[in-house]
Amino acid sequence: MSGATPYIVAVIAAVLAYFFGVRRSRLERIIERRDTAIADIFGAMMKNYRACISWSAGANPEMRQAVRESYENFLDCYYTRSIWLHEDTRKVIDAYVYAAHDFILTLQNEMGNSGRLADRTTAKELLNRQLNPPLSDAEDRLRKELEIAPSWLPMIIIREEK
Repeated sequence: MSGATPYIVAVIAAVLAYFFGVRRSRLERIIERRDTAIADIFGAMMKNYRACISWSAGANPEMRQAVRESYENFLDCYYTRSIWLHEDTRKVIDAYVYAAHDFILTLQNEMGNSGRLADRTTAKELLNRQLNPPLSDAEDRLRKELEIAPSWLPMIIIREEK
């Protein structure tokens, strides 16, 4: 019986190594998917912001549709991937969503061919005042989201990577 003990130990060790290897591989894939989702949200948000900048730089009526489309694309991307984000991050991005919506509606309703709003404010001033602060907060939060490990990540994996 003592001759079989090393074989039994070797088989148990191999099974455990396989189990933990598969588990780690699955967790790494999940983390990659999460990171990809965060990058997709960031990219869509920045495309929307750049479209808003272009529209606010001049009174080009053709930009109206491009801004609307970029906003809808951002919303589609954000809402389909927001499950990967921490609740605090979602709140910060929601603030950008509402600010961008208000910005777009204000420009659509008030900006004429002069590039100014009804109160004589330029679209660029409105962009700087209304859209830049929530964008900066969302950028910072998404970057932090990539840096922190998800709360559901087992401590063993975190210890091994340090």
